[in-house]
Amino acid sequence: MRAVKSKWRPKTDLRDVTQLFMKSSLPSWWRGDNLIGMIHETTVTASDCPALKGMELLERKWILQILHALAGGRARFCALQDSIGELNSVTLSRRLKLLEDQKIVTREVIHELPPWVEYELTEMGVDLIKVIDAIEVWCDKWEMAGAEAAASPVSVN
Repeated sequence: MRAVKSKWRPKTDLRDVTQLFMKSSLPSWWRGDNLIGMIHETTVTASDCPALKGMELLERKWILQILHALAGGRARFCALQDSIGELNSVTLSRRLKLLEDQKIVTREVIHELPPWVEYELTEMGVDLIKVIDAIEVWCDKWEMAGAEAAASPVSVN
């Protein structure tokens, strides 16, 4: 599971510093091989925060495109692959399995000749689409406002 930095943010990314030290020719006692332990002490994992767990899911490649394709309703595997475009079948299958494990998508096998599989958003998936739509509205608002509006201070009460 990937660790995410806590609210405290150093001026440089500690992972980059660790990589720099590990590649250097300094002896291990001087390199600070214990930097990795120090990094983990200041991080929060997704299991500690539900919001981070959700964001880790959404940041995976192709997840948003799959959810967008399923937002229109039930779809067959091949229809999903065609609507997304350059996504190969192995990756699509893995991402759908991940979404199914998270209870965001349901999978139904239709036992006819030939058999096929259909995917559909669960109630949780429909709620997630609403959140993604809200994020899109927020992005559109601040993209249109420009950097000046985003940089101006506002008091929150």
